[in-house]
Amino acid sequence: MIILNYSTFFTMIISFAIWIFAVIEWVNYYKLQLSYSLNPVVLLKYIIQRKLRKSRIANEIDNSFDFETYGETLEEAHKNFKTKIVDGQKTEFVPYGKPGIPPKNSKFSLVNYPSKLGEMPMYITAKENNGKKYPAIIYLNAGFGGIGDSEFGWDEESPKNNYQGTDAFKRDDFVLAIPSARGENANPGKYEMFYGEIEDLEEARKYVASLPYVDPNRIYLLGIVQAGQKQSY
Repeated sequence: MIILNYSTFFTMIISFAIWIFAVIEWVNYYKLQLSYSLNPVVLLKYIIQRKLRKSRIANEIDNSFDFETYGETLEEAHKNFKTKIVDGQKTEFVPYGKPGIPPKNSKFSLVNYPSKLGEMPMYITAKENNGKKYPAIIYLNAGFGGIGDSEFGWDEESPKNNYQGTDAFKRDDFVLAIPSARGENANPGKYEMFYGEIEDLEEARKYVASLPYVDPNRIYLLGIVQAGQKQSY
């Protein structure tokens, strides 16, 4: 974003020229290709003949939607979409192994939630079943590998080089759930890069919603880095 500066006439001209250049570049990259030759006559010829082509990025955006989602929810579109997961794929992501048992003073419990592939671990701050319904936050931690025992602000000894701020949500008026997904920890399945993991996330939500102390109408989702991508899907 460029703000025009009117302090002097010269500065205003320079600012306006930069702004015009930025607009032209935006059109060139995201709308219509404007760069064909160093000779400006070539561009003028394309404009007069109305032969300007779509930019490469514009074409990629248009071709990225290979199924129709209008008139259906994201959940319906996900169920209707068919893909083929490649067997024997190599990955640099190493599962963390079985998650650690949280300390007694952490407010966390280690539970398993049911999924289509089998049970998967989840950290959760439990509440007394006193008839009160609490809002819940499903927190998706960054990276791949699953839920470890050093990322969730259990105590003052938590490493500062991987602090993700999870402890900010360990409040009396919230239930905090941190689920793992397929291929992570010692879970069944393999990494599908935000495809099948979405089904695991939905099963985790159903599990949290079924708890007697959780208000199923007040469940919120939070994710950072790679987990933010999963959240966006």
